[in-house]
Amino acid sequence: MKCEPGTECRVALPRATLTDLFPPWVHCAAMDPRRVDPSVLLPQEQALVAQAIDRRRRQFATGRLLARRLMASLGMSTPAPLLRGSDGAPRWPVGIVGSISHTNTQVVVAVARHARGRVLGVDVEGDQPLPEELFSQLCLPAELRWLATLRPREAGRWAKLLFSAKECVYKAQYPRTGRRLDFRDVRVCFDEATGTFEARIRRCAGSTVFGASVSGRYARCAGLVFTALASDG
Repeated sequence: MKCEPGTECRVALPRATLTDLFPPWVHCAAMDPRRVDPSVLLPQEQALVAQAIDRRRRQFATGRLLARRLMASLGMSTPAPLLRGSDGAPRWPVGIVGSISHTNTQVVVAVARHARGRVLGVDVEGDQPLPEELFSQLCLPAELRWLATLRPREAGRWAKLLFSAKECVYKAQYPRTGRRLDFRDVRVCFDEATGTFEARIRRCAGSTVFGASVSGRYARCAGLVFTALASDG
C-alpha cells in the first residue's frame, strides 16, 4: 500500500524502515498510539498525564510501553517508572540513553546502553508541507535560498524535513549539554542519494563539545517523515 504525502495512513510501519535509520547498538520500535490503553502506565507515570486529553495519554503510554520493552531487550528486567524532568524530557535510567517522538498515528522510541560520547535522537512528523510563512523561523539564509529553488509543495515538504532533522539534533544534544538550541543554531544539508543529513551546530552548546558536525539519516514512509541521529563519540 502506498500513501500519498500528507495523507493519514493506517498501516504498520515496516520495521526495516526504522532499523535502517540506526546502527546495530540502538534498539528501536514504533507503534500506533490509538491501539494502546493508558492503563499500561505505572502509577507514577499515570499521575503525570492524569489531566491530559485521551490522545495525549495514549501517546504518552505508548512511549513508556515501548521504552520498557526496549530496555528489557537490553537486559533491564524490571525498569523503574520512566518519569520526566522539569523540562518535559524523559528521565532515562542510569546507563541508558534514549529518545521518544510521536504523531497522532505513530510513536517511535529508540534506546541504547550509555557509553562515553554516545548520543541518540529520533523524530517523526507528518509528511505534510510546512507553511511557507514558517520558513523564516526555521531556516538559515542558505537553507531559504535552497528552498526557493524548489516548487512550492516540494519546498514545504523539505522544510518539514528540515524541522524534523533540527528537532532530532536538539533531542540528541540536550541530555548531554543541557543547552536549548534555536532552530537557526543548526544548519542541515541533505544527501538524497544516501538518505542522510549533516547538521552543523553554529554556536557553543555548553561546556561539553558536541562536535562541529554530526550525521543522521532520514526516511519517508506511510505518510510520515523520520529522522534519526546516533553517534558513538
